[in-house]
Amino acid sequence: MTRNAKTRLRLKDSNATEEVLNQDCTLVSGDEALSQLVTPQAHGWWGPPTPRPIVTLPADFGEWSAQKQWDWEHVNNEYSNRDWFDVQPQRLRLAREWREREARSFQRDLIPPHRDVAAKHDQAVAVKTEQLRVDRDARTALAVEMGAFGVFDTSHVIDINDFGDKAATSYIIDHLLEEGATTMLFADWYVGKSFLALDWACCVATGSSWDGREVKAGRVLYVALEGRSTFRKRFAAWRAHTDRTVPRGALEVYPATINMLDPTSVGALAVYVRAGKFDLVVIDTLSRSITGADENSTELMGRFIASVAQVREAHEQSHVLVLHHSKKDDIEKYRGNSTLAAGFDNIMCLRRLMLGDDPSAKADPRRLLIFQKTKDGLTPNSLNLIFEQVPSTESAVLVRDTLAGIPPIVQHLMTLQANPPGTVVTRTELKKSLVAAGLYGSESVANARISALLKEGSLVFDQATSEVSVGVIGRKV
Repeated sequence: MTRNAKTRLRLKDSNATEEVLNQDCTLVSGDEALSQLVTPQAHGWWGPPTPRPIVTLPADFGEWSAQKQWDWEHVNNEYSNRDWFDVQPQRLRLAREWREREARSFQRDLIPPHRDVAAKHDQAVAVKTEQLRVDRDARTALAVEMGAFGVFDTSHVIDINDFGDKAATSYIIDHLLEEGATTMLFADWYVGKSFLALDWACCVATGSSWDGREVKAGRVLYVALEGRSTFRKRFAAWRAHTDRTVPRGALEVYPATINMLDPTSVGALAVYVRAGKFDLVVIDTLSRSITGADENSTELMGRFIASVAQVREAHEQSHVLVLHHSKKDDIEKYRGNSTLAAGFDNIMCLRRLMLGDDPSAKADPRRLLIFQKTKDGLTPNSLNLIFEQVPSTESAVLVRDTLAGIPPIVQHLMTLQANPPGTVVTRTELKKSLVAAGLYGSESVANARISALLKEGSLVFDQATSEVSVGVIGRKV
């Protein structure tokens, strides 16, 4: 509504009056007023300023009264930058009360106080706006890809009666790595957790069995955050030892940095896992994927577990394997917050078979894989593994120790009989060889141990030839 009014304003501090010229004032109300006041275009932030400013009043402001009290001094100080808006002081005063209420939602520091910095301000606003738009578009695209926006994804809802068809557990590696689960494998430094993880990854990529266990062929994504310089050597040793070739595209290695505590990085990884339909995702290691974060923090480890779950849920059949380190004072306990124990479906510990800090224990190639937690069923027995140097390569492989559980005397006898094959070893020769190898301090102690093995059936003695051979019990692994 437009009206011509000759308005008189009375000041609080004096009885003087100020004659105000006839002004055309457009009175609007409600949402229209709000849209005209709070939009940047109304203030000339972006684009040219409005040629003729409009005085806007709210619906509840009522009819304008010439008798309304105004604090001229406050108005003048509050809007000393009125030249920036390019409006008449009279019109600015008329809208002061309404503008003061609505301006609280603005960031006033964005409003340049002088006309000479307008161009610089407009440029800064344009740059910031473009940055926000790019960031918003990227997050929106990621949210759409991940099915976010707070909408409940009903595609994962399954009726209880349909679980009967999925009662049987599906494994990527039989009774070791289950589909749709998570595993944490931890060990001390230089024990061989990365060797074992690479062996599993290559077996899945080629579909070849591991330790006699059936393996489902699938795609593997190996996030190599640690040991990148030796990764190629280890893979070359595995290929030479197994005489197998990994099909192109079956095993992908990501040797770059990733932050598992950053939602954007985790979301991008989850999108890639779902697009590539990776059956096994290896993160090597936990500490490198959260560089600088506190592993003892309940909040941060909870966020890490949530990130691992997000990657696993990206593909229904994916298994996420995370490598971690053990404590210095207890190698059979993982490092960090106890939240990790509840967050992973399976927990495995790889340690040296011989404990201690002496050089002989550290040089021992034998390893023990201990299953500390399993998702369902009984915890499997520990597995004995051993490092084998691969000829013509600069690395080794970690394989099953087939001699594990066999008494040292029987192992020593098998070695003597195999060099060369068919060698006959008498009881006397065996005693002397055991002492010479340092297994026993004297022949009498070695002879007593031989007698005990003969009694239990691990060794067999031929009275006619004095030959000692391996018994049936001694051949069991």
